[in-house]
Amino acid sequence: MSFKQKINVILKFAAKPHILFYTLPWLMILLVLGTISQKNMGIFDAQQMYFSSWVLFLGPIPLPGGFLTLALIFITLLVKFVFYSEWSFKKSGIILTHFGVLILLFGGLITSQYAHESFMTIPEGQSVSSLSEYKERIIELSKNGEVIASIDYNDIRTGPLFKTNNLPFNIKIASFCHNCTMQFQDEEIAKTAHGMAQKVELQDIPEEKEKEGNLSGAMIVIEGADKNVNGRHLLMESVSETLEIPHKENTYTVKIGRVQIPLPFAIKLIDFRRVVYPGTNKPKGFESDIIIQDNSVEWPVTIRMNEPARYKGYTFYQSSFVQSKNQEITVLNVVNNIGRTFPYIASLIIFIGLLIHSCLKLNQHKRKKT
Repeated sequence: MSFKQKINVILKFAAKPHILFYTLPWLMILLVLGTISQKNMGIFDAQQMYFSSWVLFLGPIPLPGGFLTLALIFITLLVKFVFYSEWSFKKSGIILTHFGVLILLFGGLITSQYAHESFMTIPEGQSVSSLSEYKERIIELSKNGEVIASIDYNDIRTGPLFKTNNLPFNIKIASFCHNCTMQFQDEEIAKTAHGMAQKVELQDIPEEKEKEGNLSGAMIVIEGADKNVNGRHLLMESVSETLEIPHKENTYTVKIGRVQIPLPFAIKLIDFRRVVYPGTNKPKGFESDIIIQDNSVEWPVTIRMNEPARYKGYTFYQSSFVQSKNQEITVLNVVNNIGRTFPYIASLIIFIGLLIHSCLKLNQHKRKKT
């Protein structure tokens, strides 16, 4: 058998409908399993296991994951479309519909690889020009406001933290946790501690199903700096996120928190409103009046629960809010997805294809009657 004949055999096999016969039901099973698993695993872990994997392991058994299943469906449809379609006007509706499905699958691939979700918190009257990661944390060291070192929180270990020759003192990790609570500090340890570390110690607790719900923290030890700074300090998200270390004429800052992503523009919150059902305190929805500030351009817009704002590829959804003593803070979910237009284009093409196919079939039916 020649090479060309082998290729033809492979193409004919790839275009057979039996591949769709098996992959489509399996895709439905993955969707059901992934949706049910979100309750116990959390959305992110369930998505990674069932939908964003090439191979799914159920115990020791390897099975096709979501990526592999969709790839098989895309390949068989592509081969059928390119090599075995009946390219005629009578079949134009089917061909166009087939093409729309391919674009939809391709758009799903782009979205899975390049879509990014984050969030931003904006106090009333203030502008914010960066996004916060949901899951990724860092510990950051700055000198006079300039970042000189940063470590992914997943990479930290007990012992020396920042191994840099230019640091005139030592920073060590005594203990750390990915999801922390606090307990009373031991009296002996409290004698060498500062701030909150004099009263409380960090305690590791099970991580939340949704990683963004974790509160990371670390107990750090400063050695070789000023005697008023040497000792134990507590760093913890949403509690004590920043530590300043004065040394001679410089000020060093150690900060724990989520990874920040700069925006090419700023968002200013003018007013946040919580809309309730008449006669009750039950929230009906949230609204944020914002101004998008992009150099000399200012665009006022209102974001509601089901009415996001879109600008330069970013989509801003009203997520929740934080009520502090003196001000309200809106929380916006932000999605950056370069493949966001593919579903709209694909749906339009599929609609046109089905419309053409219906019209052609109707015309054929009329001709048979006459």
